Amino acid sequence: MMIFATDEAADHGALARRWVNERRSSEVCLATVWEAERGAGYEPTTETYRDAVRLALAHAWDEARVPPPLWCGANGWPTGGITSFGARLIDGLAFHVASMYGADAQGWDVMTSDPRYAHRYEPVIRGMPWRSPLTACRVALWVARGDVSISRMEFPFFVDPTLRAVAPGPELRDGDLHLARARRGGRGLLRRRPRRWDIDFSGPRFRRPFGDLTVDAAPVVERPLTLEELVSDVMPSELAPDYTHQIWVHEAAEGAWGSERWGAHEARLAEQPGIEKVLGEDRELIHVYAPTLTADEVLAAARRAAAE
Repeated sequence: MMIFATDEAADHGALARRWVNERRSSEVCLATVWEAERGAGYEPTTETYRDAVRLALAHAWDEARVPPPLWCGANGWPTGGITSFGARLIDGLAFHVASMYGADAQGWDVMTSDPRYAHRYEPVIRGMPWRSPLTACRVALWVARGDVSISRMEFPFFVDPTLRAVAPGPELRDGDLHLARARRGGRGLLRRRPRRWDIDFSGPRFRRPFGDLTVDAAPVVERPLTLEELVSDVMPSELAPDYTHQIWVHEAAEGAWGSERWGAHEARLAEQPGIEKVLGEDRELIHVYAPTLTADEVLAAARRAAAE
């Protein structure tokens, strides 16, 4: 959360609690849209996640009189012009992901003293500091700005592959979101007025425990992740036809392998038979052009490169 990271002297525990305690506002906004569009009650489960993503991003330029979440503002992330209501919908996706990760049962941690944590200062799932629900906000804003496609919102299923077993298809695909249409609908262009919502926060919805939050809890000693868990999945590349596959590398890989080995992974991958070119999009996503290889063969090549 940018507002956390920009001020070293801030009370990051208080900021994290404030964000967690505003959960209900975001969930009620998301539930209002869900119930209007789907005609059924909203529950933040793995089974409903993909449809919640589609709805939240399709309505991210709609209007309602609601305050923005903590990460949205002058010191926040670039939002791509979404409204405060749209930011609340996207914030609701973060709490949806938190529920999938088990936050209601596990509780929350925020790490402030140890700079090794990739999500330092952010609320993370207790005992699992690599699981930051706020990743949902970051990725959704990338989608809203047009930087990546909506398929990147599949990230929870890479962080925890066991979730795939209970997630009904189809997976999120590029065609699920017509970004220009969503923007036009929210901004009133082409003789369309922005859709305005009346949000009722007085009802009984989502009055459940949020899970407590601990600042600088002692890290849980976890078993080391295996190579197969750190390099876990391959999908068709979003950058086709320039690249054929994209490889998901767990954010814990650098800590597991060491900075030198982690930094050399892309170069070693480019040397693997059948890999013609490599592009690292960010810390967790690598695109490759390997027209003669299957997805399984690309995955095997990525693991060989990591093992060298």
